[in-house]
Amino acid sequence: MTEKDPEDPLEVLRAHLRSAQAAAQRLLDDSERTPPAGWEPLSSEQVHERASQLHSLTDLVRSIREALPEDVLAQLADLIRAVLNVLRALVDLLLSRLSPQEHAPRSDIQEIPIV
Repeated sequence: MTEKDPEDPLEVLRAHLRSAQAAAQRLLDDSERTPPAGWEPLSSEQVHERASQLHSLTDLVRSIREALPEDVLAQLADLIRAVLNVLRALVDLLLSRLSPQEHAPRSDIQEIPIV
């Protein structure tokens, strides 16, 4: 059996992925809990923990960027851009359906003068 190389990019990526998954799960667990006194400010320990979790997620993104070749990164960026454009179009469509629309006056309606 061969030992795992700690500098192997895939091993580093796996470690960051495990760390990011754990951080995301902690964030999800925290988001489902309402503080007993309402939405009270976070304590300094909670702020430090959230910063640590965010750091784990950014390490994951950095590891992915370092592990992928430039052409794949460019394709991934194009894909993400396209997905964001689709989401924007979907939000625009939903907002246009929800917001009151100014209707053009209908030609088949006649005003009846009130005397």
